[in-house]
This record gives sequence, structure tokens and C-alpha cells, in this order.
Amino acid sequence: TLAFIGGAHVGIDESQAVGPDWEAALGELGGINSLAAPADKMGAVVRACARLSALVAPSDGSFVRLLALAILRARPARLHSNLEYVARFVDPHQLWSPEVG
Repeated sequence: TLAFIGGAHVGIDESQAVGPDWEAALGELGGINSLAAPADKMGAVVRACARLSALVAPSDGSFVRLLALAILRARPARLHSNLEYVARFVDPHQLWSPEVG
């Protein structure tokens, strides 16, 4: 497992990975597998990103690193198959649409 990876490994301060927004983001990511519809799964990712953007600005380069750490910490079940499922059933233009999040 990759449980040993911490903030320093991905270039962020561990103090960014704490608090209610962090925990809510982990909860959203961790629950993706329990959702059935692709839109619901996308909604969970969007909500997680919204929570993480309260910790660091999405335009900041560390946002992607914080998201990666959140995914590693949340350890969502069947992440790869869930991502492929969403990609298969959601219009590609919608995935990159600003309206998504």
C-alpha cells in the first residue's frame, strides 16, 4: 500500500491536510464506490474538490498534489474501475465543462 506517503512526499505541508473540509473531502472520495450512477460519482468528486479548494486555491499548483494525497488517504474502493465507468457513460465534453465544478 501507499499509506506511508505523506504531505512531504507530494510537496505539500501536512497542516493543509487537516480539519473538517479535509475530512469531508476524504468522506466524499471514500464513498464513490457506493454510488451507482456516473453522475453521482462525478458529483462526489466535484464535492471533494470543492472541500479541498477551501484548503488551497484550485489555481494553486499544490491543489493537484493535495487531491492526490486525499485520494491516497481515502483509499476509495475500485477507484480505477469507477473512473473507467464514469468515463464510459459521461459525455467527454461534460467531464471538462466548467459547469461540472
